[in-house]
This record gives sequence, C-alpha cells and structure tokens, in this order.
Amino acid sequence: MKFPFFIHYIARKNFSYFIVLVILAGGCKPEEPYVYVCKDGSVNIQEVPNLRHLQNTSSKDTLTTLVIRTEEQYRKYVVDRLAKIDFSKETLLAGHLRTPMPGRVVAQRVTSSCASNKLVYDVEIKVNIDGITASGQVPFFVKIPKIPESTNVTFNVHF
Repeated sequence: MKFPFFIHYIARKNFSYFIVLVILAGGCKPEEPYVYVCKDGSVNIQEVPNLRHLQNTSSKDTLTTLVIRTEEQYRKYVVDRLAKIDFSKETLLAGHLRTPMPGRVVAQRVTSSCASNKLVYDVEIKVNIDGITASGQVPFFVKIPKIPESTNVTFNVHF
C-alpha cells in the first residue's frame, strides 16, 4: 500500500515544479522584435523633415543628441510630434546643434559596424547660408529600423 502513496507524492512534486517553471517563464519580459539586421555599411534611413523642436534637454549644451526608442520618449523629447513613428519597427535618431548663425542640414547618413555593435550617424550642416548673422538652432532627425538597447550610436555632426 505504500507504493501508490509514493507515486502520488512524486506526481504532486513534479506538478509543483511545473507550476514554478510556468510562473518563472511567464514573469520574464518577452524579447522585443528587432527589425534591424546588422550589416556593415550604410543603414536605410528616412529623413523626418516635419519635426523641428526638442524639449527637456539642457539649454546650455551646444550639441544635443538622442536615440528615441519608445513612444514615451518621443512624447517627452519632441515638441511637434507630426511624424508617425512605429516604435515596434523603428528608432528615431534626433538632435540639434546651436550655431552662431542660422543653418540647415545638407547631408545625413547612418553607417554600421557589426564587429563593434555600433552605428554612426553623420550629419553635415551648412551655416550662414542666407547671410543672416543671428544665432540659430539646427535640428536633425532620421528614422532607422528598430535597434536593440545594446547598440551604441555615435553622432558625428560637422559644419
């Protein structure tokens, strides 16, 4: 008679392990789907010209750069959110440069180095195009495929 009691005990013990495993598996954060597949060289970008102003950044910094990965960050940092961005598939690279004269972005590109897990966002700005001598703020924004949190992004802004 002790034999069936032993089987019942083993079955309950295995069921308990199963329940603990289910709870642990369910409590883990699911992996986010990343659209970006690392390839060395150019990354497809989409310019976002209808965004103009950043907020909640230091007013003392000459250069401000942001990697915006979520809707919450988008609402926090971008004032005029006219662009539709699907953060499940896209990442927004953003920034502005304070210049002694007004200017505008003339070229942008993003390149990838898979070995170093790094993206480089190059922005070329021309200042004093119109001959005006007042100081200005030049914004720059591009959408790229969604990147993981671990991807390092370097901003190279030159004028």
